[in-house]
Amino acid sequence: MALVRTTLTGPITAGQLTFGVNNTTLAGFPPIGAAPLQYQPMAIDDEVMFLVSVPALNTVLVRMRGSDGTDAVPHDTGSSVVTSATPAQDWPAVRPGSDNLRPPSMQDIVTYGQTAEAISVPTEAMTYAFLAPTSAGAFTIGAPSVGLNGIELTITSQAAFAHTVTTPGVSGSTGLFVTGAAGNPFTVATFPAQAGVSMQLVAQNGSWNVINASISPVTFS
Repeated sequence: MALVRTTLTGPITAGQLTFGVNNTTLAGFPPIGAAPLQYQPMAIDDEVMFLVSVPALNTVLVRMRGSDGTDAVPHDTGSSVVTSATPAQDWPAVRPGSDNLRPPSMQDIVTYGQTAEAISVPTEAMTYAFLAPTSAGAFTIGAPSVGLNGIELTITSQAAFAHTVTTPGVSGSTGLFVTGAAGNPFTVATFPAQAGVSMQLVAQNGSWNVINASISPVTFS
């Protein structure tokens, strides 16, 4: 058997143990009403938990939240849900020197599933923000603290929608996207309508330096 992937049907809180996913008929999920599982890891974005049962179609019950070195955090609609009925074969092995499936030093993953949402300024060394609404989204992001100089944020689109990410300020003077191009700093990043379009940012002195962009370019204005 292999790892299977579905997504959340709606947002969940950091302490929620029962919630909806889009497809529990996949081979990695137990039958509805089957006896509770003893050990089956499940991950939502980068948070690990343990699946207990499927009490109803497309509904799961987990034992606890924030297992194996991960934090219990809220998750948005469309967040990736991954599990396997044969974890010893399919789940990544515990790394040498670690006793957790996902050590705290690994990058943070956050999914944004709404069409108008604020992207949180990260505090981890490296964060991936997945944009996953079912139509074009208008996102915002604030200024990083100067105490966060050097943290990296990659924003990437899950589907072919022309998202925008807007910062406070005025382009050409107080915008936060510093690209190295004439006219910067900018306030708006516009994604072309292609899946996988991405931009990589690094916090520097209260701004976001753009250090990389995808082959289908993000445009700044």
